Amino acid sequence: MRYFKGLNGLRFFAAYLVVLHHAEQIRLKNDIFHLKDLPLFNNGSCAVTFFFVLSGFLISNLLLKEQVVTGTISIQKFYMNRILRICPLYFLLVILGTIIIPYFLTTINHSYEMPYTFKDVVLYYVFFSPFMVNILFGHHLLEPLWSIGVEELFYIIWAPLFKFLKRYILVITLSVITLKILLIIASDTFLFPSNLSKIIKNVKI
Repeated sequence: MRYFKGLNGLRFFAAYLVVLHHAEQIRLKNDIFHLKDLPLFNNGSCAVTFFFVLSGFLISNLLLKEQVVTGTISIQKFYMNRILRICPLYFLLVILGTIIIPYFLTTINHSYEMPYTFKDVVLYYVFFSPFMVNILFGHHLLEPLWSIGVEELFYIIWAPLFKFLKRYILVITLSVITLKILLIIASDTFLFPSNLSKIIKNVKI
């Protein structure tokens, strides 16, 4: 099976929850009437987590099927498919958000001030670490790209693990979950400042 029709409805509801979350957050930030106090409008994080789980399921399904059909997993082919599928749009957005839009805003003398320059952030985006831009520079136009960066890093790591350490996948997964739980406990007690604690809690596994 290459296509799971039943997931389309779940994708829609998850995407809708993300839109609701950000819409009310923007209204709250700009002192406009908002519904941020209602639970329905605070499920963006759960929806993003669902997207990560869904992505992991679909990618693992493809890798398992390839191994059954061919007897092996081509990491080079896997990487090439991911690059062709994601990178063109990803880097188009990076160029728009770091060069074209800032230039346009400067040309029309718009009051919005970019918190970074292209030189400041280009390496973070090239190495799929847009979440570092968010941590270092705060809110900005390309802030939502952090989730794409997480997906890309997952793809880079998961295929080799699946091919060479498949028998240890369960142990590795449980170890990562345990590590995150320990970091959350530590961050809530005494090891980390409050802002780093929030970052750790928002890391998706």
